[in-house]
Amino acid sequence: PLRSVMSQVLNDLSDPITQSSAEIIMPRKLPVVSGDSTLLFQIFVSLIDNALKYRRPRVRPKVTMSYERDGEHVLVRVADNGVGIPADCHEKVFDIFQRLHSQDQVPGTGIGLAIMRKAVRALEGQVWLESTVGKGTTFYVKLPLESGKGKESNLNRRK
Repeated sequence: PLRSVMSQVLNDLSDPITQSSAEIIMPRKLPVVSGDSTLLFQIFVSLIDNALKYRRPRVRPKVTMSYERDGEHVLVRVADNGVGIPADCHEKVFDIFQRLHSQDQVPGTGIGLAIMRKAVRALEGQVWLESTVGKGTTFYVKLPLESGKGKESNLNRRK
């Protein structure tokens, strides 16, 4: 259940969420997907952690998660209001050790999104993004539903 995974993600990121006064919005119900919970955790902790790191100065971070069923899959969207990613870098961000910002600007190793993409592929899913510099980024993660049934589980909104 994505509900349990997201509870763990929000718990793990509670300090940076609180420190940045981030607003995290997600649906009450989330689907049950087919996949390893450790890989699912890695996917969503990476996306939300990046949304908190790559925020615009003097703008409260906002991360909105939504989803829709797509046949035997679910398409999960994780959208932020951060710095955005230039169009010519949309694929580059998934390459290992590729960074768009210096270590002084944003700490990190440049492997988070590469690992996240490998996790999505290991679950037989797909990931891509849309972004506008200065406005934010939306990551799309397509994952197989559990037994194609699209069951849902509850998760309260957290701010």
